[in-house]
Amino acid sequence: MKKRIVLIDGNSLMFRAYYATAYRGNLMQTSTGLYTNAIHGFYSMTNTILRTEPYSFVAFDAGSQTFRHQEYEDYKATRKPLAEELRVQIPYIKKYLDILKVRRLESLDYEADDILASLATKFYNDFEEIVIISGDKDLLQLVNDKVKVLIPTRGTSEFDEYTFENFYEKQNIYPHQVTDYKGLVGDASDNLPGIKGIGDKTAIKLLNKYQTLENIIANVDDLKGKIKENIIEYKDVGLRCKELATLKTDIELDYTVEDLRLEDYDFDELVNFLTELEFNSFLKDLYQKNMEEQIEDVEFEIISDATVDLSKKLKSNSYLNLEVFGTNYYTGEFLGISYVNDKQRIFFTKDVVLNNQDLRNYLEAEDQMKKVSDYKVMLVVLKNNNINLAGVEFDLMIGAYLINSRYGVGDFKQVATNFLENNLAFYDNIYGANTKMKIPELNVYAKYSIEKGLLLKELEPIILKELKEI
Repeated sequence: MKKRIVLIDGNSLMFRAYYATAYRGNLMQTSTGLYTNAIHGFYSMTNTILRTEPYSFVAFDAGSQTFRHQEYEDYKATRKPLAEELRVQIPYIKKYLDILKVRRLESLDYEADDILASLATKFYNDFEEIVIISGDKDLLQLVNDKVKVLIPTRGTSEFDEYTFENFYEKQNIYPHQVTDYKGLVGDASDNLPGIKGIGDKTAIKLLNKYQTLENIIANVDDLKGKIKENIIEYKDVGLRCKELATLKTDIELDYTVEDLRLEDYDFDELVNFLTELEFNSFLKDLYQKNMEEQIEDVEFEIISDATVDLSKKLKSNSYLNLEVFGTNYYTGEFLGISYVNDKQRIFFTKDVVLNNQDLRNYLEAEDQMKKVSDYKVMLVVLKNNNINLAGVEFDLMIGAYLINSRYGVGDFKQVATNFLENNLAFYDNIYGANTKMKIPELNVYAKYSIEKGLLLKELEPIILKELKEI
């Protein structure tokens, strides 16, 4: 795998994320009224990259007094003031980057793309690939044999990739001609007028023949008509626009390669951040990825032989979780039961539950105390399989409901998170959702069930304490 670094234009992606939904009047808000559409879009565009790439950096604009503003009074003068609904989201975007321990920088003297250009130049020899993510096409001038630029194309989910190999095919000019092109055509977003009367097709034709703006001006006598007249009259404007469009590549930046290496982030801190913003879909995805990335598995035993002697294994005061595949436990497929106590972590398959007499006796024994996550579900499913559950002294769902009626419904993880931060996966992460639902391999759902039992064990004293305080 190539050693690479990802450089992100924070302002560009932030604005893109905001206006991707704001122009339709769709401004996401939390239940407390915080606007979140820019944060949501920014996270959507960057979370996988920033959590998986070993080297990353984000640059932001700091204001409207950079060297370009000082040299050209009308630079970006036509841009609208920053919307307050976006302004309040910026600290959260930066907080998200800080949680991931991503280096970020903003400068009063330079724009974000100047910082990225200087970093790409500084570390050219240190990386095999340099990826720049931005909606600002000024950065296309940096494309070379190592540098590629990704431009968002549809909302916040798709990118158009510009490489040295495909650049001419896409733009009909070369990367080193981007500033010449802007000198000719201008850039409305930066309020750069270019040369009057020169549009896209004319600029490309001229650059293909003369290569640079300076060479076009030097050969202006070869041209005819209005094009010749306008280049003669507005050549100084064109050259000025080219100069302003040229990114600084020599800013002194006090970073080493290792400074930009991402450190391990605090998973719980990111969970708290997403929870505060009520990004539930991102939370599910985060837990799914975290589950897949876990190196150390929970140690447990799977018993699938119904003839095994369990008489000495089964003890009182254990935590049970029943696994059912499907959205309706009445009609869903019963898969088995997990059993957890201080010393044991066992998953019993359906065949064992139904056919092992020791386990049946244990489940029906009133003097063998059991703690479960959802008594009603377990009672009904086992009853349908001719097992009369008894001896249950703690039920997570009932306890949560008594504390707060909103807490006692939903996914096990959702209920648990009301009381204790945890890394448990959502049910949908294990079994899928809607048309994508399927039963995973035995070890996958067995491990999930065991993890629920371990979490149930942690939750019991918390629930009981809160119940006493009611």
